[in-house]
Amino acid sequence: MWLSEASKLVAGINVVKDGEFDDLELLATDNGRQVLSFIEKSKYLAELNANESIVSLLCTPSLIQEINIEKYSSVGVCETPRLAFFQLHHLLLEDKHFYGITSPSQIDSSAVIHPTAYIAKENVIIGRNSIIGPNVSILARVEIGSDCIIGAGTVIGGDGFEAFRYDNKVISVKHAGWARIRDHVEIHCNCTIDRGLFSEDTIIGEHSKLDNLVHVAHNVVIGRRVLVAAAAMFSGRVTVEDDSWIGPGCCLTNGMHIGRGASVSIGAVATRSVDDGQTVSGNFAIEHSKLIAFIKSIR
Repeated sequence: MWLSEASKLVAGINVVKDGEFDDLELLATDNGRQVLSFIEKSKYLAELNANESIVSLLCTPSLIQEINIEKYSSVGVCETPRLAFFQLHHLLLEDKHFYGITSPSQIDSSAVIHPTAYIAKENVIIGRNSIIGPNVSILARVEIGSDCIIGAGTVIGGDGFEAFRYDNKVISVKHAGWARIRDHVEIHCNCTIDRGLFSEDTIIGEHSKLDNLVHVAHNVVIGRRVLVAAAAMFSGRVTVEDDSWIGPGCCLTNGMHIGRGASVSIGAVATRSVDDGQTVSGNFAIEHSKLIAFIKSIR
């Protein structure tokens, strides 16, 4: 899509330089596509400059002098870039093509669907031998692989929590991505798994297991054979590598990375990325051995 085309859809965008983009994303996501993003404050310039995916940009008139226009294929100026950006996103959701075409849901004949479960009529795929339990809701833009078990009361494919304040209101952002549950995944009762915000997906990898009451926010990627205990909470864009352990009641902050074979102990509040094989504990979580040494020192 050309930025000049977008400016015809959303009022108030002055195109300084015209060019194409094929996706929308926030500054923090570098997904390798040709992305349109926005910036409203100079404190985010370093984040903008580090993201190689951004080829098209909306910015305020006061910021245009601080941006290297030559770096981008297209630049637009408007008074409220965030509002214009999300208005465009919502319009493109209605386009039926920008974020992928709509198609009838496909449920393998061998899948077992409880009569009280809800399955959206469009953009749902359920693989062979998967079991969908009582009162489960599978919303649009969800793919469930083969040999999966989805426990009672679980909701997959809801909008994540993305909202912003404007003109004394709070505007919720609709989601365009998918939630993809790979083969042999087991999700216990009353979990919630949000779909991706833009074109990026939320993914649960093969053979991973989620206990009851787990929340997985938008754009989280959980690897293979990951074990997640009850009431763990994954904020948006968390990445968890294969063979990790996430303990009961853990809270993982947005954008962090959990390395392969790592462990986050019971009740931990993790705000920094965790290395491969590392175990962290506490609030805020630190290397487990350091926490134990500290506790011993104050007893």
